[in-house]
Amino acid sequence: MNKEAEAVYSPRIQTGWKYFFCKLFSEKLVAAGVIVLLIMTFVAVFAQIISPHNPLGVDISSRLLPPSQAHPLGTDDVGRDIFSRIIFGARISLETGLLVALGSMGLGTLVGLVTGYWGGIFDHIVMRVFDALMAFPGILLAIGIMAVLGPNSMNVVVALIVAFIPSFTRLVRGSVLSVKENTYIESARSLGLTDAEILFRHVLPNCLAPILVQVTIIFVFAIRAEASLSFLGLGTPVPQPSWGNILAEGRNYLRDAPWISIFSGLAIAITILSLNILGDALRDIIDPRMRGKGGD
Repeated sequence: MNKEAEAVYSPRIQTGWKYFFCKLFSEKLVAAGVIVLLIMTFVAVFAQIISPHNPLGVDISSRLLPPSQAHPLGTDDVGRDIFSRIIFGARISLETGLLVALGSMGLGTLVGLVTGYWGGIFDHIVMRVFDALMAFPGILLAIGIMAVLGPNSMNVVVALIVAFIPSFTRLVRGSVLSVKENTYIESARSLGLTDAEILFRHVLPNCLAPILVQVTIIFVFAIRAEASLSFLGLGTPVPQPSWGNILAEGRNYLRDAPWISIFSGLAIAITILSLNILGDALRDIIDPRMRGKGGD
């Protein structure tokens, strides 16, 4: 075996965080996706410092200006700087995606662990309720919830968590049903471990692979859903900037000022593409069946 093969298959490298980051940045496309996400996160966190203009500042004398040195991405129909609004929109979109992903993961993992491990009448009731929720497309369910709660950023988070919990719960439940049949679970019981110890020391760690991949998938869906709800006027209320409502505002000026919709649409597309690339990379790294395939 040559040195390159030894480096790839060395047990010392294949274990722990060193192996994870080596694999994650071994492909240029994945590294580029991670860098884009880091830049987006940096921009969202420090939007107040980076933004050259007030995203809510109205200047009618500067309305519908094309991209220039003063306004790198142009202005909208009331003279607001598009670059500044997209920067602040990144904060809302990424914050919404993160909260929805973490909320769905936390609640979905907890319910999936309980229903999958103990089963019984509670499992049947919860699964039938979630089956009913999953009968509706996620975005339609979120629209229905938003119609009741009203347009608000936190209401968007609540609506999307409710929409995505059923799929996350079913994923975790399926993993638990598979893991709990393994012999090491029986061995743990024979050693006197409690159900809680078995769940969190043996079952949950062996379910982390699909959970982590599902988090990136829900992150993507949440950003797209938030943009869709804001585009329809059910998400972040104007004049607060969101990629979705910026896109909606620009649709009336596609001929005279296409930059309003183009740049907000590009921000959504680039972020979603980067998250999809990261999700595929995580799946390939975490799932042992994917190792050794492709270019490895």
